[in-house]
Amino acid sequence: MKDDAHDDLGNRLQRRPHGYAYQALAVVVVATVSNMRRVVTFLKNAVDREVPRKGTRARRRTDEHDNRLAPRDAAEVQQV
Repeated sequence: MKDDAHDDLGNRLQRRPHGYAYQALAVVVVATVSNMRRVVTFLKNAVDREVPRKGTRARRRTDEHDNRLAPRDAAEVQQV
């Protein structure tokens, strides 16, 4: 099998990385990207929970016979 990594050694982009420093930096980059994805996912989920979606309505109030009740006034809500 041919391996292009051994050819064109003058080209920096073709060389394979070696060493402890590269491994440490690679692990840091991978961990950082993973954490950033988790933060973004958390923030998206938090926004979805806080912002009501269009098309969702408050549950309608009914009495024991499933008849609709009149809407409450703001004054009534504060008194209760």
